[in-house]
Amino acid sequence: MEGLKKVMAEKANYFADVMGYEVFILTTEQKNNPPCYPLSKNISLFDLSVNYIRTKSYFHPLNISKIPTHFSHALSKPLKL
Repeated sequence: MEGLKKVMAEKANYFADVMGYEVFILTTEQKNNPPCYPLSKNISLFDLSVNYIRTKSYFHPLNISKIPTHFSHALSKPLKL
């Protein structure tokens, strides 16, 4: 998992700083923790605060019940819906 986070950070930084793209990173449960790897100041971070229960499958009813909130409320702010 750490390799995935590092590659994502490097690619996001490249797209934001070198290519000049507007980059947004959405997380589901960052809980005010800093990113694992340094990110450009040109990247916008949004935490959806869905907070899935990691000890259970994503398909567990407690996690499935969070999907409507995830899509209807949490995404509306960063996507300006």
